[in-house]
Amino acid sequence: MKTEKHTKRYCFVLPYSNIAEQFLFSFSVDFKTTDTESCFDILNFEYYKLDNIYFGLIDMKAKDIIKIDEILNKFVHLGELDLSNIIVIDRIFKKDLDYSNYGPIKDNLYKRLVMTLELEDDIELLNTYKEIHKPHKMWPQIIENMNTMGVKDMELYLYKNHAFLLMDTPPYYNPKRDGEKWGNLPKEQEWQNYVAKFQKVAPKSKALEKWKIMTQIG
Repeated sequence: MKTEKHTKRYCFVLPYSNIAEQFLFSFSVDFKTTDTESCFDILNFEYYKLDNIYFGLIDMKAKDIIKIDEILNKFVHLGELDLSNIIVIDRIFKKDLDYSNYGPIKDNLYKRLVMTLELEDDIELLNTYKEIHKPHKMWPQIIENMNTMGVKDMELYLYKNHAFLLMDTPPYYNPKRDGEKWGNLPKEQEWQNYVAKFQKVAPKSKALEKWKIMTQIG
């Protein structure tokens, strides 16, 4: 099994506000114009928005744990932004156990989709949802279906009862067209029916009807 020895990824959520928008934009500009790698070994910064929430990720060279506010405060005058609103969230699933490929997607070999889904706000259901996404609990055929669709990596993060999905796909991947094909692969419909009880969605919804695509801002 490959180990997480090359890079780390910090994902965070931030409620939408004009201040948060200004902050993320400013940090994005600073990241692109400042020698961040020499300061904190930052390799990549991206953020996405849907409705009233932002989702961000920072990829770094692996080293001692650094608090997220230390990184952000280094490059941006935060002003009125309350750092307690920036919440680092936990990953509950990762398809590819090779962590050395964290960083910006290069050479247009893949593209990244970030999606979000609301789950039932029930602590027992949420704990079970985490449990079924552990490596030894995931259905092998579901992983094989990801490979069939050319998915390089997929990660699932959880914040309260909101799930965030990162998916690195071939550049030609079309969520609507290829999502239909994906949904017809072996065991895929059974899996969707299995996880539906955790999801705050209409019964029999297709995957793309459940998962809402977030827009990349920076």
